[in-house]
Amino acid sequence: TRLKEAPKTLACVFMHLKRGADSEAMYRRELAALQKQHGAEHPDIVLCLDNFGMQLVNNGKLDEAEKVLTESVRQGHKFFGDRNPNEDHALARLATIAARRGDEELQLKHLRDGVAVARRVYPKGHGYRREPLNALIKALEAQVKKYEALPDAATKLEARRQELAEAHQALKDEK
Repeated sequence: TRLKEAPKTLACVFMHLKRGADSEAMYRRELAALQKQHGAEHPDIVLCLDNFGMQLVNNGKLDEAEKVLTESVRQGHKFFGDRNPNEDHALARLATIAARRGDEELQLKHLRDGVAVARRVYPKGHGYRREPLNALIKALEAQVKKYEALPDAATKLEARRQELAEAHQALKDEK
């Protein structure tokens, strides 16, 4: 089993060494091996797709990353139902893609969905349960700051401020 884990381990090492191309290549290799072993769909493939998608985002390959992460979410639903332990991570990366494309509404949708998933999957107080809330708060704070500078954005500004206050309270309740 150690040999089986080698591509994933090397991919993580390369990712942390900021060797994105090498990490991406290892994730491609791991995905191909898993698909050869299990077919196109399998619970082991869900995590690989999630990690691979993250690396693609890091490498700036947003279109491919979006497809890979969407497939991770789809397969996760198939195998884990609404308790996919990788879905909140995939949604966070899909939110990153939306933000980089300037789609604030889609970014917030993915982040909100990630908060809902984390609440279903992880126990109260768990770091993975707080992580999506922190990401949502960060995105809302950035949008509040942006809308404060726009004279015609009062409605959106108030809605974002209200959601931000609720997110802060939810995070406080997690502790």
